[in-house]
Amino acid sequence: MQIKPEMIREQTFRTTLRGFDRDEVKGFLMVVADTMEDLADENHALKTELEHLRAKQRDLEELFIQAKRFSDEKFAQANYDAQRIISDAEQRATSMQERGQLLIEKAEQEARDREELARQKAREIIFEVEKAKVNLERQIIELKNRKVSLFADLKGKLEASQTWLKEIGDVDTQ
Repeated sequence: MQIKPEMIREQTFRTTLRGFDRDEVKGFLMVVADTMEDLADENHALKTELEHLRAKQRDLEELFIQAKRFSDEKFAQANYDAQRIISDAEQRATSMQERGQLLIEKAEQEARDREELARQKAREIIFEVEKAKVNLERQIIELKNRKVSLFADLKGKLEASQTWLKEIGDVDTQ
């Protein structure tokens, strides 16, 4: 059975010959009842405050859960974005590397083609020089032959002139 302040205030006791002073007992019961009432009011206020604090705690726990969920989502999104950025960067690097390799291969092929063209031109020039050399050597031989022929003609003419001069000189002396 639960005792309430009203029960204490209304409590009556039998009287006996040697009993307690009624007014004193009644006064004491009033103080106990008032104290109990104050304690009950305080208990009610504390229970109300406790309920209010529990509600606040639930709100804070819910807020914490939402904040954690938001944080987890942001962290997951940041991770996803970072992975996507890294993946994109790797793809761009690979693409740049492939393009660079293609440019190198193209440059190397162009260098080989130019080198081959230069060699072909050099062969053509050497062929032309050789041909010109042979032509010049033939012309030199022709010129030497002509020189010999001219010298021979000149010698013949000189000898003929000498002979003629001698004959003329013999004719004059006669």
